[in-house]
Amino acid sequence: MHQLTIEAETRTITSRHDDFGAARQALLAHARQTDTYLRAIAHPRAERACFELISVDDTHGRPSVTGAAFIQPMPSPPARTVTPYYAAAAALLWTSDQHPAPCSPTSTDCCADDTHPALAAARAAVQSTLMVSPLWYEATALADLTHVPMPPTRVLDSLQHTVVTRGFRPATAAALAASVQRHLDSTVTPEQTVAATWWTALLTWSVTST
Repeated sequence: MHQLTIEAETRTITSRHDDFGAARQALLAHARQTDTYLRAIAHPRAERACFELISVDDTHGRPSVTGAAFIQPMPSPPARTVTPYYAAAAALLWTSDQHPAPCSPTSTDCCADDTHPALAAARAAVQSTLMVSPLWYEATALADLTHVPMPPTRVLDSLQHTVVTRGFRPATAAALAASVQRHLDSTVTPEQTVAATWWTALLTWSVTST
């Protein structure tokens, strides 16, 4: 999106357009309607430009600047920020609504009836640290994140040990968020923290639903 701002002596006009070209066409239309000429103050670039609006005095034939126009990209809206607590609350709410499929103790295909691939990935991650990657990608999808790289392997290994071996069971969202953050360091991004919270909640669901 691009914004066109036209500043004249008596008023300022602002409009939004899909791209630079559309904004420039709107400026040209304005110039035709007001019988003015455009003079670029600097060489227009592909993303932004600044122009003087020039009119010619009919009596004396002298050009005069009657305004200015600016085309510039509109700032992107700030990314939606999710705190670890709210990520934990959403993850626990989602997992609490999932019901495990019936599973025989001797069955080797316990996940066949699961309605969501994240559940199958969670069960697999309980059995092997080699399966943490599929669960990570499912966690990022549920957290509505894209292209979030996994944190260092030691982080997920430590979380898996806490859930599977030590039997950590978060009673509240605050407990889950706090536990996950204790395993992270300064190299982990906020997006990775959110995904790791979902990852841990899914892993906990798998252990408690077996």
